[in-house]
Amino acid sequence: MIFMLTFVRHGITEYNAQGLYQGQVDIPLNDLGFRQADLLGSYLENIKFDKIYSSDLSRCKQTVDVVVKKNKCSPPEVVLDKRLREQSYGIFEGKSFEDCWRSGDGRIPGGETDEQVIARTDSFLKQLCKDMTAIESCQKEGAKEGTSPEALPHEEDTHKLGKDKSETGPEAKDGHIRSFKELGYPEEFCYPHVLLSSHGMLLRLLIRLLKMKYKLKIRKGLSMRYKSPNTGLTGFMVEIADGKLVNVECEFLFCDDHLDGLEEDDD
Repeated sequence: MIFMLTFVRHGITEYNAQGLYQGQVDIPLNDLGFRQADLLGSYLENIKFDKIYSSDLSRCKQTVDVVVKKNKCSPPEVVLDKRLREQSYGIFEGKSFEDCWRSGDGRIPGGETDEQVIARTDSFLKQLCKDMTAIESCQKEGAKEGTSPEALPHEEDTHKLGKDKSETGPEAKDGHIRSFKELGYPEEFCYPHVLLSSHGMLLRLLIRLLKMKYKLKIRKGLSMRYKSPNTGLTGFMVEIADGKLVNVECEFLFCDDHLDGLEEDDD
C-alpha cells in the first residue's frame, strides 16, 4: 500500500515572534498565526484527507481546525495524539534562545533528549501504518462489493517506491520545492492521504528517524539547511507492507507558497 503523508507545522505564536522556546507550553496562535492557518485552509480546501492527526497542543489543534473547517472534501475527525507534541525543553521553556544550553550528553535540564522524541515519534509511525492498513482492508472490501469504485488507486497509478530521486521529477530550487500542488497532488491523485499537524523540531527529528531507520530518500536539491516556516508543508510518499513501513520518499520540503504576500514575523 502507498499513501501520502503531509506534515504541517502550526501557525505562528507570540513565543515564536519573541524568539522564546515553547516546547510543551500550551501557547495558542496569535492573530498572524490564525491568518496563516486561514490561508493554508484555502490552499488545501479541495484536497481530500483520509486521516488527520494532530498534536494535542493548542497551536496545532487551532491550525488544523481551520483547515478542516475550510475543507470541501468531507474531512474526517481529527485524532489528537500526545506523541506528536513538540520536544520538551524543560527549564528553558518560555526563555529566549540565548539562554538555552545543553549538557555534554545533549540533555536539557528537565526536558527530553532527541532520542526520547524519536522513540515516541517512531511509536506513532507504527500506529499510523496499522491505521492505514486497516483503511486499505476496508477499501478492498468496498471495491469487491462495488460500493467504493474510487477507493483504490488505478492500476496504472500504482508503483513501488525506491527510485533514485535524483532522476525523477523536477529538481528542487533554492533548497526546496515551492509548488505543493504542482508536485504533490495532481487532480488525478488517488492515493490515501494523511494530514499531520505538529511542530518544527518534531519534524526535524521525524526526518532524522526516517533517514536512520527507514532509509528516507530525498529529492535532489532539497536542503535541511532551512527550517519549516509556520504552516509550512512537507510531503512524503510512504509504502507499507504487512502493516510495516518499507519505503519512504520526501517529495517536497517546507512548502510555503500559500503565504506569498503575507508579511511574517517568525523566529
